[in-house]
Amino acid sequence: RVINRFSGDIDKIDVLLVDVADLTLSFMVRFVVSIVIITAILPWFLLPIIPLGMFYAKVLRYCRKVLRQTKRIDGISRSPLIGQIQSTVQGLTTIRAFDALESYREENRRLVDVTTRAQISFLFINRWIGIRLDFITTIIVTICAIFCVVFASQ
Repeated sequence: RVINRFSGDIDKIDVLLVDVADLTLSFMVRFVVSIVIITAILPWFLLPIIPLGMFYAKVLRYCRKVLRQTKRIDGISRSPLIGQIQSTVQGLTTIRAFDALESYREENRRLVDVTTRAQISFLFINRWIGIRLDFITTIIVTICAIFCVVFASQ
């Protein structure tokens, strides 16, 4: 069980960490450059950005806790499934000899259902967060557009 958890974590570190770090750095640079350019053109833009930034930070703080817990539940639910698959492969001849194939199938279906529920919960929470962050982005773009129209003569 411990080896299963660590092998998945090491795989994520090896494969995903570099890509995520690259994307994060790219998005941060784009964000800072966008804010600087918009602020240079429309200094009033900073007034609504401060409360929206605070709201964004609050949502992010809350969501990190929730995502961490759902990811932990996902990992915990996956471990028994992997253990069951390993024990089934190792004891396949014994399972067939005692005609216990159906009970192993049912147990596998139950474990797959538990794991899928945890994964779907994680995906739903990610989408929930994405909708909130997209909403904040929409507000920022709307404010920027309103300021451009209002201050067009300047």
